[in-house]
Amino acid sequence: MNWEHSRFSDDEIYLNHNNYKKPKQTHKKILNIIDSLNPEAGQTILDCGCAAGELIYFLVSNFKEINISGFDISPKMISKAKEKIPGVEFFVQDLSQKFSDWCIKPKKDIVILSGVIQIFDDFEYVINNLILCANNRGNIIISLPYNKDPIDVIMRYRRFNDKKWESGWNITCKESIENFLKTKQEINNFFWDDVTSPDNLSKKKNDPMRKWTTNINGKNTTVVGSSQIINQTILVIKLN
Repeated sequence: MNWEHSRFSDDEIYLNHNNYKKPKQTHKKILNIIDSLNPEAGQTILDCGCAAGELIYFLVSNFKEINISGFDISPKMISKAKEKIPGVEFFVQDLSQKFSDWCIKPKKDIVILSGVIQIFDDFEYVINNLILCANNRGNIIISLPYNKDPIDVIMRYRRFNDKKWESGWNITCKESIENFLKTKQEINNFFWDDVTSPDNLSKKKNDPMRKWTTNINGKNTTVVGSSQIINQTILVIKLN
């Protein structure tokens, strides 16, 4: 079977969002991690796959003297980001494209990838591109879902009235990512910071593949319509 897959709903979701003043729990944790790195005035941050710029809006509001920029594959979302956050550099770029072929080849002190890596089947390729975006002794911050068991999952889903399959909720275990990171000479060290307090989200009837929270065994738990439980973490990579 030919597994054609893509993302159909991102533009519709993020172009209709207006959560710039309601940051997600992961965004708050990313802010705290950046703050712990003691960024100096004039340093730079890059948000890869920034969508319409909600995370950048939050960071710009808190780091006045840090130069923040972002890119996304969607021209429509970049257009909205420019409208919402004037003065910030945004550009269109496909993260899955070979870095040497990028029209703009950024080099930043802190590189962020938030809620994006699970779209791709090959997380190693994506992390390699993030490393190329970072300066020496830079930091990479990746928020992602992970499997608590040592199992990697590549999944596809299809809405009942569609013919094409979508990607978006691949789940990788920490062990697989750690084994890869240990092969990279550019990496000094890394650590995990799990998100233990998920957002309180209601189910979207028109898009059940959007995350929502429900009570499972007395615990607030994030799920999606593919019957997956979403355990969220943040990976911080420190480069040499």
